[in-house]
Amino acid sequence: MAVLLDTSFFVAYINIRDRNHQRSRELSADIFSGKYGPVVVTDHIFDETITTCMHRINNIPVIERLGDYILDSEIELFQINEALFRKTWDLFKKYHYSFTDCTSAAFSKKYGIQYIVTFDHHFDTFKWLNRIC
Repeated sequence: MAVLLDTSFFVAYINIRDRNHQRSRELSADIFSGKYGPVVVTDHIFDETITTCMHRINNIPVIERLGDYILDSEIELFQINEALFRKTWDLFKKYHYSFTDCTSAAFSKKYGIQYIVTFDHHFDTFKWLNRIC
């Protein structure tokens, strides 16, 4: 059992203007208590998180602290390999969700990850994932 953190969680957590800011703060206690198992992200989620934060909050010191936290905390960072990249492409062609979200779906299925912390409702499409929001 493990929990995958999505970009929408990170963005809401650091952006006080985000409508899900308070909820993300509340969820973090359960997430980092180990309730859902180890906490993981992929390199694609990291990339999308930093890029989205640049566009939405444009506060370099805050974004750098978030990036450093993800890289230096108990969060495990996984690299997407070529085989998983190709499975992602198949999901993208089927669902037309963002490529990063399809990467998250393919990654979670391959590694048996049951939970994803996200405010994006389209993750409900993937029946092997339980959305925590």
